[in-house]
Amino acid sequence: MIMNRHFLSFAAALVAVAAQAQSHLTATLSHDGQQQVFSGAEALKQAHEAAASGDVITLSPGVFTAVDIKKGITLHGAGINVSNPTKSLTRLNGDFSLSVPEEAGVFNMEGIFHNDYLSIDTLVNAQITRCRLYTIGCGISFAIDIRGINFVHCKIANKCCLESGTANFLNCYIHMIDDNGANSYILSNCVLRWRGTGLRNSSITNCIVLDGTYALDPTNMVSYSMASNEGLSDVVTTANNYPMSTDTDWVGTVFKTLTAATEYAYSDTETYELKEEAARNYLGEDGTQIGMYGGNMPFTMELSYPEITRFDVDSKSSTDGTLQVNVEVKTK
Repeated sequence: MIMNRHFLSFAAALVAVAAQAQSHLTATLSHDGQQQVFSGAEALKQAHEAAASGDVITLSPGVFTAVDIKKGITLHGAGINVSNPTKSLTRLNGDFSLSVPEEAGVFNMEGIFHNDYLSIDTLVNAQITRCRLYTIGCGISFAIDIRGINFVHCKIANKCCLESGTANFLNCYIHMIDDNGANSYILSNCVLRWRGTGLRNSSITNCIVLDGTYALDPTNMVSYSMASNEGLSDVVTTANNYPMSTDTDWVGTVFKTLTAATEYAYSDTETYELKEEAARNYLGEDGTQIGMYGGNMPFTMELSYPEITRFDVDSKSSTDGTLQVNVEVKTK
């Protein structure tokens, strides 16, 4: 029933998008079964201004001007798979903030590519899924309420540093994670490139930690929990540790495509998949492989809602004024 409702809403939004197809860059606002289409680079801003909590904004592929989000909306993009030449991305250009108080409703975002600064100021029980983000931090006011944010199947290309609050990361890639205050992270089945100077009261389970500076000696791929303010020097290790070799080619023996020469630099095309032997031998507490492709929800960039796989618009309208639009939609 949920998927049917998603599909019907998406189909109605698709009709609205087709009506405005000449602009190609559209934000479709779905509110109480009605659709309103905004066009151009400022379309997200216009749709957000018109939206009410609980509404869905669906963005076409293309580059939109980012806008500060202050409502409990759902924001859908076209995905983050840069390796698939048949798909276009939905990109947000410029810094923006998430300031959604609990009384404004729940914020959800999926399929968005962002390469600037995302400030999380006030956000409760939100879910951010299959997004490619660059830097996540907090606003300068520090008057924040951050609780129960869930990052699922995301890639964070630079850094995540929240001043306080709680956040869960499930089957994500995080290039660096840090904090400056009394926060709590829970990382499950993630790949973490760098651990910063202070993780407090956080836990990391079934993760791959590629952090030579702060790694436990000689263990680098571990399942562990943190319960102190002293960082990794006081980590209490649990089962399923992965002993790291001092061989500089160690990364290349474990990952399919990641090598010692490329591990320091983030790449949107890197999958962080383990080789078959490593996936069989290095298991987490649940018996599945450690890293992004283990656990109950292995990493995937496939969106949870129907997506447009082809969108062709005739360059000219017919003699009767109609415009030919050919659309292919992939359903789940």
